[in-house]
Amino acid sequence: MTREPLLAGLRIVEIGQYIAAPFAATLFADQGAEVVKIERPGGDPYRADPARFAAWNRGKTCVVIDLATAEGRAEARALIATADAVIENLRPGVLARLGLSFADLRAQHPGLVTCSISAYGCTGPARDDPGWEPLVHARAGAQQGMFTADQPIWMPFPMASIGAALLAVLGTGAALVKRENTGYGQHVETSLFDALLFLNAAAIFHREHRRLSIGRPANTPVLHTYETSDGRSMQLNLSGTERWREVCRLVGLDPDGECGLDFGSAESLGRLSSREWIHRVLDELTTRFGQRTADEWEQALLASPAAVAKCNTLEEWLAHEQAQANDVFTQVDDPALGPLRLAGPPVRVRADDGPRGKVRRHGSEGGALGGHRVIDMSSFWAGPLAARLLGELGADVVKVEPPQGEGAYQLMPVLPNIYVDGNRSKRGVTLDLRADEDRQRLLDLVAAADVVVENAVAGTWERLDLGEADLRAVNPSLVYSRAKGFGLCGPLASRPAFDYVVQAATGMVMTQGGGRPQAMNFTATTTAPASTSRREPCSRCWPARAVRRSRRWKAR
Repeated sequence: MTREPLLAGLRIVEIGQYIAAPFAATLFADQGAEVVKIERPGGDPYRADPARFAAWNRGKTCVVIDLATAEGRAEARALIATADAVIENLRPGVLARLGLSFADLRAQHPGLVTCSISAYGCTGPARDDPGWEPLVHARAGAQQGMFTADQPIWMPFPMASIGAALLAVLGTGAALVKRENTGYGQHVETSLFDALLFLNAAAIFHREHRRLSIGRPANTPVLHTYETSDGRSMQLNLSGTERWREVCRLVGLDPDGECGLDFGSAESLGRLSSREWIHRVLDELTTRFGQRTADEWEQALLASPAAVAKCNTLEEWLAHEQAQANDVFTQVDDPALGPLRLAGPPVRVRADDGPRGKVRRHGSEGGALGGHRVIDMSSFWAGPLAARLLGELGADVVKVEPPQGEGAYQLMPVLPNIYVDGNRSKRGVTLDLRADEDRQRLLDLVAAADVVVENAVAGTWERLDLGEADLRAVNPSLVYSRAKGFGLCGPLASRPAFDYVVQAATGMVMTQGGGRPQAMNFTATTTAPASTSRREPCSRCWPARAVRRSRRWKAR
């Protein structure tokens, strides 16, 4: 049986150009929404680059309308009258000056959701300034702080536009959910500047406490790019005690010896501030990775799930079995360039047949997602940030953690921003899911929830009898959301997938470096004091205070 796409019947009108609004509308089109793109005479300027235009505008119906004419405005109004949402990224005030004020349009069509994506926001002295990607990067401090403390660098990826598009989709989707309950649409605003500040949260978090820095390559053995015998490279990622032990076993070091690390011990983590230890372990790992080729290490990784990846070229990733197994590419027949192979929809939604219960109501009605409950079973970055944003849109988010805390919590003495920034706007509960009593408590939480968010390595929850099927058995109407590093199937599905490992595997590192590994994109901070001998960090250091505050928060 062929299922109807998730957003079938939803109509989106896009009035945009370049990347942010077009990409946001494309994500709706990927899920089955009908998207009508209004282009000015001469078309979206990105049509001059057909491959990029196709990448950001797949799945749409494009119409040319001159909004400077009365006839064009009337045509646009007729389209908008049939729409559920309008997404635009013109300069602030342009649509209003053309007689298409969103406030007027919502007054005429109360259920209409409108979304504006600007460069710097719709108010303030910079609202009318040029909003090109490099200028926004520079103004937001993203060329210094996100990647390097001293030397500004320009990133070849449109992070501000992509980030703003994702925030716009989240906000617009939440407003559409709210409309189901109230019948009224809302206006959603975000900006490229907002997106970069969101992405640059680590620099903002640490600004008053410690200086950010970057290693070129990273001057720490646990987050480093190692050259192999054939001149290629392997990317290793800081990833917690067990992952570090796996790396040691992979290269033939004793994980319980001088090279060992216990990420739950401040005394052990103090080694990361010892230059002698750092240089000794860097030399050991450099020598060992240099004894085999990158392909030989890649093959060895199949039997050892360490957080390491070969720095592939983009061409190698395009041909990789993992990319093929997860259908990450799509074929587009472009009228100018012919058949193109492009990155496919980054979000996949699978709908199961079965009964659907009533929407559960929780907490206050405040916020677009007020009354909805989210269970956050994720760790580190992707899952926690997604759940946090849902909480900031009004959902009641309950974070579930093991007794020792999730991985980012264990890194609090070193990188407190990961845990703190990813888990605000939530409530917390500690459960030992290996115990029958606590597993049942989780199932009770899920039975009264609307959404579960998780990002564990494939198979983790199934081994605890808490996989998707187990959760759906107690709540058939559950929305189950997961973000997996390399997808759900294929040879890398069970691979630990930290950010820099995925960057290396998918060709991003080599693309940025022009065919060789580039300096890593991360912000690092000083480590815990080497002198402390207790498991707790030194009581005088700022990360220790953050740990204590976090524990009080969890106890609530």
